[in-house]
Amino acid sequence: MNRHTPAPRQTAPRERRRGLFSLRALALYLLLVALVSVVSLSRYSTTIAGTTTVRVARPAISLTRGDITLNGTPIGNLDDLLQYLLPGDVITCQYTVSNQDAVGISEVKMRYKLIAPSIEPLVFSVDGAEWTELPHSMPQSNEHTVTITFPQESYIAAAGLVGQERILTITLLAEQVNN
Repeated sequence: MNRHTPAPRQTAPRERRRGLFSLRALALYLLLVALVSVVSLSRYSTTIAGTTTVRVARPAISLTRGDITLNGTPIGNLDDLLQYLLPGDVITCQYTVSNQDAVGISEVKMRYKLIAPSIEPLVFSVDGAEWTELPHSMPQSNEHTVTITFPQESYIAAAGLVGQERILTITLLAEQVNN
């Protein structure tokens, strides 16, 4: 051998075992850590099987027509009356809006307004034309009046109503309100 190159060092069998032992110890340690982790994680992870039923809250609102008067005198039916109106006549109709229907009470908070038709030359006024709220789960009814006036000065326009059948439809516009 060359004088400058040292001879290769011989490893004693005992040193080889020690390197092998530390590799085995590391492998055993990693196996132990993995096993402990799996066991401890399995304690905290559970699976629940089952079914549930979800029900959507049901809205309910109703519009009921009440008493009708012509110039202060109660009348039973409005159906054929509009074609016989004279200038100066005033019809009033009572309506009830409720958060109940045939099935039950509304389960959601709602708001509504009444909308009257436009029939010339008649003038309609509705006291429920602004948004009004109804609560949920508690029965409530609100009374409203629709007034139909045939203006006194509408003599010329009266010919347009005579003999024509008119249908008076009051529309209830309702929507759910977020709580």
